[in-house]
Amino acid sequence: MELPKPVTVADVAANVDQQLTFMTIVINGQQYPKPQPAKHGLLAKALSRDPFAVGQLTITAGRLQLADEHDQEFRSFGPTVITGVELGIYHSVTNDYGPIVKFKPRFTANLEVTTNAATYHILNNDLAVLPVLFNWAHEYQLPVQDPMQLQPIAATIDWSQVTETQVKQWAQGTKYAKRFQISGAKPRG
Repeated sequence: MELPKPVTVADVAANVDQQLTFMTIVINGQQYPKPQPAKHGLLAKALSRDPFAVGQLTITAGRLQLADEHDQEFRSFGPTVITGVELGIYHSVTNDYGPIVKFKPRFTANLEVTTNAATYHILNNDLAVLPVLFNWAHEYQLPVQDPMQLQPIAATIDWSQVTETQVKQWAQGTKYAKRFQISGAKPRG
């Protein structure tokens, strides 16, 4: 297992173009990950809290808007300035609480949007966003890097049932083959 990758824990606006940053993705009116009911009880809230700042990427017809963890928009641009998109899945581990503390696999969708000005490193806990993002990139004829070869299978996979074996197989020979540790609670969603 590799050392932890740097992930934004505060100030999304200053860090999204420097390191991996968790963001809710809203595209075609659908939110990924889907909102979950609020946890009740102090312990339940503490164990389900993601320790990372979470921004939001909203993709509408002809526009991408980035908002920080306080829902303040800090960047907006059209797809015409995008020079490339990369999609993949990071495989990490997180604590799983129970009678003993153990680790369990965590799969995180990675979206890198490159413009002439910057590359935005966006993480999302809902792998079901991948086929939607492939469709969006295709619709706007954006150059897509797909090192894990996910696009051909994106519409046929039940993303909620993806296994560690599948992710390892898809990631073989790519930068996504390394398993990283992301400390903290279970992912949102």
